[in-house]
Amino acid sequence: MGSTLVVAAGILREHAHQVATHFNAAHPLIGVRWEVPLLDSLSLDFRGDIGGLPTHSQLTWGLESGVRYWLAWEPFGIQTWLAAAYKLVAFKRDFDNANALDLQLRGPLVALGFTF
Repeated sequence: MGSTLVVAAGILREHAHQVATHFNAAHPLIGVRWEVPLLDSLSLDFRGDIGGLPTHSQLTWGLESGVRYWLAWEPFGIQTWLAAAYKLVAFKRDFDNANALDLQLRGPLVALGFTF
């Protein structure tokens, strides 16, 4: 995973600086998944995970909650479903020299899936 930050500012004359930092992140995760059937073709879903390493104060976690509708359409015998959910993914890492990254991505999720 790499990131590039480009900063440009100025009033009459523009000054630009570029900062590039690359790092790789592979974290062990543990998670839970829970599905509660509401009707024959409708269910409530929950997923959560947390992980990271004790070095560099790394922490990764995510939550997702939503509903899943199982469609009657089964191409080639594969079950299909539609889902609407809200998802949150967070990543935190401390670098050397008092630099840190604390990132959260969140928002609605709409999905079409296949179970085979």
